[in-house]
Amino acid sequence: MQQEVVVNSYKLPEQYQLDLNVSKSRPPQDADDYVQGVTVQNFSSSGQMWRILSRTTGRVHHLMSSLEYKIFIMLDVNPSIVDIKTQFPHNLNNSLAVAVHLGINHPPQNSIEKSELSTDFVITYQDEFEAKLGIYAKYAKDLDSYRTIEKLQLEMCSLALLNVPLMIVTENEIDKLLTRSLEWLMLANLEDLNTKLTPEYVVQLYEGLAQEPDQTLVSYLTQLDTERCVEPGFHLFRFKCLVQLGYLQFDVYKDVYCLICGDILLIEEVLSL
Repeated sequence: MQQEVVVNSYKLPEQYQLDLNVSKSRPPQDADDYVQGVTVQNFSSSGQMWRILSRTTGRVHHLMSSLEYKIFIMLDVNPSIVDIKTQFPHNLNNSLAVAVHLGINHPPQNSIEKSELSTDFVITYQDEFEAKLGIYAKYAKDLDSYRTIEKLQLEMCSLALLNVPLMIVTENEIDKLLTRSLEWLMLANLEDLNTKLTPEYVVQLYEGLAQEPDQTLVSYLTQLDTERCVEPGFHLFRFKCLVQLGYLQFDVYKDVYCLICGDILLIEEVLSL
């Protein structure tokens, strides 16, 4: 008897036995030369997007929303996670066949020519055995949309062909302290950064922080504003941008208002990107 999973009021077969032609237009999705299906170059500049070097994978990941950014950081600091694939591309032949099977209009909805689906995250984690899990990132308010549910069905069943289960993560599932840290960081909008922050600037700022390891971060950056005769908050804004860009890091589960300079780490690998 075929096992079923339930999403809201919709029942989905967990695994479809479909005879599908596999497209050779893209490398296998578990290959070392994995390329994510969607990047920031596919979108206009409106809204916040991030290119982040992952400590887990060593790859630069493209994130399309603040919710994706929060989930990514949460995944990237989890020691049991051994791989993260963002904007994971589905084989178009497979997802088209699944769409026909389900009676769903394959995205893009209003176009005859269809495009690859992508799932926000497919992670590999080490449990008793190594396992994979897909993550669908969506704000809770958007889960009532009929079209969202259709697309979720399609993604879930397409991933089931690869034996990858799919779970939904909204803002409600993210650790509150982590959310507080990330919201504090994202008060600095990268689009407001009007100059390129060079590796030399990053190293110079980090060396200054390292010389005052016990001083609170905010007081040190405020002191820099005064010494260099710039407007209040100038260096704090730049610090937040450097963290978002992956040059600097700190423990995002720590209260950001209690950070000291010694909590800040320099990520040297990203300086050469």
